[in-house]
Amino acid sequence: MLYPTTDLKPWETPASFVSRLAQLHNIPTAREFCVDMGISFAAIVAGREIEVGALAKLAGADAGELRANAITISETGYRLRGEALTRQALLRHRVRVCPRCLQDDMTSTANAPAASVYNRAPWSLSSIRTCAAHSLPLLELTSSGRAQRHDFAALAAEHLDNVGRLAASTLRREASGLETYLVGRLDGKASTAPWLDGMPFYAVAKVCEMLGAVGEFGTTTTLESLDEDDWHAAGSRGFAIAAGGAPAIDAYLTDLRVSHQKGWLVANGPSAWFGNLYKWLAHYSEDAAYDPLRDLIVTNLI
Repeated sequence: MLYPTTDLKPWETPASFVSRLAQLHNIPTAREFCVDMGISFAAIVAGREIEVGALAKLAGADAGELRANAITISETGYRLRGEALTRQALLRHRVRVCPRCLQDDMTSTANAPAASVYNRAPWSLSSIRTCAAHSLPLLELTSSGRAQRHDFAALAAEHLDNVGRLAASTLRREASGLETYLVGRLDGKASTAPWLDGMPFYAVAKVCEMLGAVGEFGTTTTLESLDEDDWHAAGSRGFAIAAGGAPAIDAYLTDLRVSHQKGWLVANGPSAWFGNLYKWLAHYSEDAAYDPLRDLIVTNLI
């Protein structure tokens, strides 16, 4: 077994764990560490069972716990803790962190800072934009050196001198109901939103954000103009609606439709009434996961 080693942390991804082990042994990158250990770093990133098991055995970690937070490739997309994800639901090319979490990581262990900070699996989801523990928006880290995005500890090491300033200067905000629901669902917690429970994980996030976007910013707002704060607000509003199930969504759709009906001098019809929500479902997505929302729109028009 590897010596020295380190403890696996809550929600830590396999790629983050091997990245910290590399830093612990003063090896510049996780890829180089994996070559030395005879393990494929790409396979660790992909969450392949055999390689993740080999890493757990090497480091004396629980293989089940390590595999639990692996984002794996499935026949239809990706999976995390059994929940279905699409590429759009993941941040494959970006790394976001809570600076207060990184501060806590560094003060909770005797390891060097770069071997202490770790990546939490929910930070890899595009709809998770807030740290619920510290009520802070997640901040994106960029690399100016050789660190790759999956080599979390090496990438974070470039920013650790600045973490305190980031934590102090970032404006607080609470996690939205959508974010709380999504993390709770990954954690196996019971919910009070049965209509959403029946949808694939990725569809819940998208439905809530799209419902909220048209209500929060208007039916014709260019979605590409919305920033992370805007999408956080959209997800919050949309979840508040969708958590009430079909009756609440139907009432919301009715409000959108009725508020637009201003006579024959203005454009009418579902595209005008529901704007981007209708256009998305009618023209940009054929995914059957969104059929429950499509059915509600059709019923609302009858």
